[in-house]
Amino acid sequence: MIDTGHNFPEVTDFRDLRAKELGAELIVRNVEDSMKRGTVRLAHPFESRNVHQSVTLLEAIEEFRFDALIGGARRDEEKARAKERIFSHRDSFGQWQPKAQRPELWTLFNTRLAPGEHFRVFPISNWTELDVWQYIEREQIALPSIYYTHKREVIERKGLLVPLTDLPPRDGEQVVTRDVRFRTAGDITCTCPVVSPAATPGGRGDRDAGRRRSERGATRMDDKILRWLRWRSARKTDTGATTLIVVDATGAGGRTRARHPPAPEIHHLWFGGRWQEHADWPPAGGQQGRAAGPPCRRSARARLTRPC
Repeated sequence: MIDTGHNFPEVTDFRDLRAKELGAELIVRNVEDSMKRGTVRLAHPFESRNVHQSVTLLEAIEEFRFDALIGGARRDEEKARAKERIFSHRDSFGQWQPKAQRPELWTLFNTRLAPGEHFRVFPISNWTELDVWQYIEREQIALPSIYYTHKREVIERKGLLVPLTDLPPRDGEQVVTRDVRFRTAGDITCTCPVVSPAATPGGRGDRDAGRRRSERGATRMDDKILRWLRWRSARKTDTGATTLIVVDATGAGGRTRARHPPAPEIHHLWFGGRWQEHADWPPAGGQQGRAAGPPCRRSARARLTRPC
């Protein structure tokens, strides 16, 4: 296990207890040790260490020469994990190349490795969150208490409930106590609970099965795609038009405001890298300067990209 130093005590206590009950060898490597070695450097003291634990993990793989590491990731959690194979290959640098993944036909897997390479194995990759909770309920599997409803002090921030930690609240934020549970447990600095009274595996799994957002989508603050989805929420302007905040898909980080039409007679079309208003689109005579001709037979979608 990789310990970021910012873990929930309920999770680490449960981990130690289960390892003792099973008589298993528990291998723990700490991100703080990587920081002391200089292989991990934080931008500021309050930065989340979640993204840096991959460095500590690669150091542990190199130390113990692991050929395969078994994880619980699933394809329905997020877009990046949807590309993972059950036997997800990593090269000698520990990198994952989506286009270089090996085909998996039926239950046939290619497990050949070159020196220095390893696999990340995800046996429940095709499971859903409901599948997981139904299995937990059927097999009566014990879990840390934070997965079920409990009272916790939280802070409302950007549509999420941030658990109160050693980090002080920001200016203007208020601490409230809610009945919450965690759908996933990760680094305490970027994992958020959800409001829920569910105290059993069945109540929780059935309740979450109909949600559009997975457990990561509802509880993670460090996911770039999820931040984009939250920015995309609709807002009302003074003129009554709906405004969407669209993040540049190229990764440049720029945001473009796209105004949806406040009235049916106003059309907004994407031209020249920006939205433009056209009150009488499509024009009666085609493009400006053209004589009126027969009606265009092209599809409406084609006319959006290239006028008739």
